[in-house]
Amino acid sequence: MSEEKEFGLDKFHGSYALRKMDPDFSKGHRHFIRYATPSRLIHLDNINNNGPDPFDYLRYAKEDLLTNDTRGAINALGNTKRAIHITVDKLLWIFGLEKAFSKSNFPDKLKIIKDLEVFPVGIIKILNQERNYVEHEYKSISPREVEKFIDITELLLLVSYPLLRNTVVGVIVGTDESDGCYEWVLSVTDSTLTNYLITNDKFISTDIGTIHYNFERDKKSEQIENFIITKNNINRWLPALNLFAYLTKNRALKLSCEKTSSGYSMSEVTRTFFGSSRKCMHGSR
Repeated sequence: MSEEKEFGLDKFHGSYALRKMDPDFSKGHRHFIRYATPSRLIHLDNINNNGPDPFDYLRYAKEDLLTNDTRGAINALGNTKRAIHITVDKLLWIFGLEKAFSKSNFPDKLKIIKDLEVFPVGIIKILNQERNYVEHEYKSISPREVEKFIDITELLLLVSYPLLRNTVVGVIVGTDESDGCYEWVLSVTDSTLTNYLITNDKFISTDIGTIHYNFERDKKSEQIENFIITKNNINRWLPALNLFAYLTKNRALKLSCEKTSSGYSMSEVTRTFFGSSRKCMHGSR
């Protein structure tokens, strides 16, 4: 391996998430991660292959509310619930959590979304409680009350959709545990997480430790561990999935992915120093 001394840490900013340079990066579940850069992406085209997608249900809710009566308000509330539940379920699927939490109730699913730090869930809890009162305690609700919930639902969908369009499911990382270079890879369909030790020739020494770059896909990597994601081993997978969510939110602000005709597409990011190239692999959901 060879060490480069022609540039410093600031040259990685933008391509990498870096301790010290990105204030919110190396915190919480990510406290032991020094740097990270995406290596694999997944893009979900169809949110619900079996029926209406969340924005369809949102449109139904708005149409229900046009009646301006209690019946329309109750129906509108039900459609906002459907829009939110499908969105949460798809977020769990795209982060490899569908099998582990398929039988969990909605509050437990929201807790995982909160742990992943995908988006704030407090307002959604209030909406879900209100819907429970209407459905299970036969409480009435006014169109004006439901209108607020429709606005909340629309904001949630606008935040969530970019996360489903360009989701990070592979990342090259450096941790406090060693100066080595690792790749964490999520298999969405198998709900497995794999850790590879990457052989790489390019690195620099910085005040946050060794940083590797210019990765070549044809280089051999050593599998360190592979395991299935379950509810009982959350401490093993939460740091990685939390990191995937963090990087996904960052990418959602910058990138778009070419839409495909299949259910989802996957991309490998071949990371160079100043940018990346991608090759797409297609699948169906």
